[in-house]
Amino acid sequence: MSNNFDCLHENKACGYCGDGNLFLSTLPISVSRKGEGGLRTKGITKFGSGVKPLISIITVVYNGEKYLEESILSVTNQVYDNIEYIIVDGGSKDGTLDIIHRYEHVIDYWVSEGDRGIYDAMNKAISLASPGAWVLIIGADDRLLDVTCVAFAAAESEGARNLLFDVEREDFRNHSKRKHVCQVPNADKDFLSFPLHHQGFVFKKDEYLSFDTSLGIHADLHFMYTRISRGGIVKVNKVVSSYLTGGASSYIYINNAKSIYKVAKRLEADIYPRIIKRNFAGFVRLFLNAVIRSLIKRLGF
Repeated sequence: MSNNFDCLHENKACGYCGDGNLFLSTLPISVSRKGEGGLRTKGITKFGSGVKPLISIITVVYNGEKYLEESILSVTNQVYDNIEYIIVDGGSKDGTLDIIHRYEHVIDYWVSEGDRGIYDAMNKAISLASPGAWVLIIGADDRLLDVTCVAFAAAESEGARNLLFDVEREDFRNHSKRKHVCQVPNADKDFLSFPLHHQGFVFKKDEYLSFDTSLGIHADLHFMYTRISRGGIVKVNKVVSSYLTGGASSYIYINNAKSIYKVAKRLEADIYPRIIKRNFAGFVRLFLNAVIRSLIKRLGF
């Protein structure tokens, strides 16, 4: 097997992107493990071909019983049948495992164990995706809408390593929906407008490129920009998935700002003139919200 790895977080002892781990059929034993299962543990594996590519759908979850079943059904009810489905749970304490057990006959591999956050869980999951598969990561509160368009684009886009699709945004407060047209970004020009989302980003498992867990909640932006800079991208004007707004990136204000700064610095993106011209007021509001929330917490209100 070729040594084709890149630990973006530069942690050579991470266990998931070290030499020899381009593909893991199951994860190494962990002391925090609550369970594992799925088709792979019964010796059943899947393969892709040029005309029928293997699509690897990854879901990471922690205490996600509210939406997980709907997300699972959105995957298992797809018409296209060459899908491997991987679920990595962070050791949930609610009814998440009960839901996973209920559907493990259609899940290729699932594991429940402690992790160091969402991107650590994603790194584990990517290491489990089959070599050559096309990988799409959705959250426990996301829904897969149409994987057939992914399979068709993967089969038709010869030499492509990354595919970009549009997504649907659903407001969890009033369930209104609207299409978000994702765009191939330029780091300096488009960084702050978030023109793409990981729910619409599909990449080929032809190398192991991990999420940098030190970058915070916008580590997915760094991952996608890095993949695009190395292998280009093909834009497909189809909606592939739906996600709820109001998640982690929407309410952790100070961590949001810190993460944006870290990612921009790592990408060497010249974002500061655009902050001043178009986003200064927004960042001032974000900073003031963070300060006010911190003061309220300290004062015990």
